[in-house]
Amino acid sequence: MVEVFTTNACGNSPKSAFVEQLGIALVVGDLGFLSNLLSDQFVWELADGQILSGKPLAKYFPADVQSIRIRHALSHGKVGAVNGYWSDNKNNNYHFCHVIEFTNTKFTHVSRVYSYHQRP
Repeated sequence: MVEVFTTNACGNSPKSAFVEQLGIALVVGDLGFLSNLLSDQFVWELADGQILSGKPLAKYFPADVQSIRIRHALSHGKVGAVNGYWSDNKNNNYHFCHVIEFTNTKFTHVSRVYSYHQRP
């Protein structure tokens, strides 16, 4: 089970709280959570220049996430951002930032994610 530490600062912003949950799902590979949120035209741009489209994402998630700590989760208009770090079973920390574009201001579907992170 992955240990999760959130900001606890999103109480007055349901959209920022949702962005925080989405950021956690993007790190731990929670495909159950993500599957209904990704639009059919979903694109994921990684820091190394890879561009993933569609939903075959499972191989891009780290396999050994032991904990995740969210530092910030923000939302505005059709965009959200979340950053923090995750730790593996050897206590190595990997920092990340996901900038998330939604298809609308209601945050019903994700159209694009820009990810900036260290990979093991």
